[in-house]
Amino acid sequence: MFNGCTNLENLQMPIGGLKSIGISMFRNCSKLTTITIPDSVTAINGSAFRDCSSLSTFNFAGTKEQWNSISFGDNWNLGMSATIVHCLDGDISIE
Repeated sequence: MFNGCTNLENLQMPIGGLKSIGISMFRNCSKLTTITIPDSVTAINGSAFRDCSSLSTFNFAGTKEQWNSISFGDNWNLGMSATIVHCLDGDISIE
């Protein structure tokens, strides 16, 4: 959907309804610095945020328990600069 979108800088996805982040959905979005994904997400597919080298702030609008129940595809965050996801009840390392 946004694969290779070089002008996208930040994105807050709508609350509710979104169940998964598709394969390579944000891959190579080189200017993306901040994203907030809703707590309805249950899957982040392969290479979804791959090579988002400027993505330093990764927010999840749910709890750490909800984050830990998400299914992650291969290399979903390879080349992403963020190493922490900010949840409502604290932070989790995603290295």
